[in-house]
Amino acid sequence: MKHHQRAFEIILASRLKENPRFIHLVMGPRQVGKTTGVQAVLEKRFSGRYLYHECEDAIHTSDWFLTQVQRAEEQKIKILVFDEIQKIDGWSELVKLAWDKQKRLKKQMHWILLGSSSLKLTQGVNESLAGRFEIIPVRHWGFLESKAAFGLNFEQFLNYGGYPASYALLKEPERLRRYLMDSVFDSVVNRDIFRFVTIKKPALFRQTFYLACQYPAQEMSYNKFLGQLQEAGNVDQIKHYLELCAQAYLIRLVFKYTHKRSRTSSPKLIPSAPAFTRLFLNRELTPEEQGFVFEAVVGKCLIDSFEEVFYWRDGNKEIDYVVIVEGCPIGIEIKSKKRVASGIGFFRERFKKAKTIVIDFVNYPDFEKDPKSFLLEFSV
Repeated sequence: MKHHQRAFEIILASRLKENPRFIHLVMGPRQVGKTTGVQAVLEKRFSGRYLYHECEDAIHTSDWFLTQVQRAEEQKIKILVFDEIQKIDGWSELVKLAWDKQKRLKKQMHWILLGSSSLKLTQGVNESLAGRFEIIPVRHWGFLESKAAFGLNFEQFLNYGGYPASYALLKEPERLRRYLMDSVFDSVVNRDIFRFVTIKKPALFRQTFYLACQYPAQEMSYNKFLGQLQEAGNVDQIKHYLELCAQAYLIRLVFKYTHKRSRTSSPKLIPSAPAFTRLFLNRELTPEEQGFVFEAVVGKCLIDSFEEVFYWRDGNKEIDYVVIVEGCPIGIEIKSKKRVASGIGFFRERFKKAKTIVIDFVNYPDFEKDPKSFLLEFSV
């Protein structure tokens, strides 16, 4: 199958045409094509001028790392790549020393660092690489590229979307389910969370994520969470486990919109891939559930496009999402089979300068193409 070029590949190719100014940090979930995309860019444009090192499974030491850097310098390589760099102990300080030395000697090359664990990567770049890196984010697959590359229709995407390798298994639902559980979820939990963070109650952690995915785009209090979990826990543990899931690209949390922008409210839960809801419900979605998954898909698209995304509720009146565009709050109501728009008038009354918009199955593809432009053009 012909390689489908993703947005991050275009950005990376553009950065590599420049003189080296920043370390390129390619970050995103597992199994969404980071390695494939980076290698496609390198082979197409820089064949023979790069060195690529996989750090995932083998145990690599600082001496090994320094040897690879020296080798690249001696061969006058243009681009040096380390995949899953966070697996090397002390990686961020090693990269800093090597990068600064090359810059001082005016022998700088492009560095590309790939990683799936934002827990470890974020800590490393903040501690040692401040001012030296530029993040190139890699997202879960959206509907438009899933359709273009694999022919998925919208209903298939709402049930199974997010991970391209799973699309070949659409006619084998149990095999698809095992792939998502083993190669995606368990891999993330074991390699990117449990390896770097001490989890006192692993069973409670897993149950927390399972439950979050079964209530996509729904506001859920922490106490209600506790009431539905089989494993005993407390509110602080649930908050912590949800935040860890968010840092590992498994879910995103959306908090209530107020003038104070508080994060103390009950969060709305957004699975990062639509496939997670079907995976943990393990049955056909009802029309209402499919509507909530659609709302979560819109929310994930907003989160990828805006720094801050909220929901708004006052009593039984609500707006599904709120974003701030050019200083103006825009209320976004999702219209699907689950219900009709209900809170727009009340939201406008409460926030006099606000605009509003309705997103449905029909206009969603135009929204996904360019969320910011779509909201600016069509909100009223």
